[in-house]
Amino acid sequence: MMAEKLEDFSWNNSRMDSTFPYTKWLDGNIWRIRRGVDFDMPAKNMRVNLYSAADRRGVRVRTKLKGDEITLQAYPWDDPE
Repeated sequence: MMAEKLEDFSWNNSRMDSTFPYTKWLDGNIWRIRRGVDFDMPAKNMRVNLYSAADRRGVRVRTKLKGDEITLQAYPWDDPE
């Protein structure tokens, strides 16, 4: 397969953003998400995705990884945590 040059691409509709409800999960509430229920990849990988999704939305996220569960909460950049 040969590389394809694109004239334009909508980064806002990337697969990662449409696969998971990041807008809901990063709304400032405390959420617990579980592998096999909310996501199918290793929890460590999902945690990295959460940090990336938060960054794209201009917020920070705190996470706690316990086995296949991630507890998370988004907060503003200017919050000292």
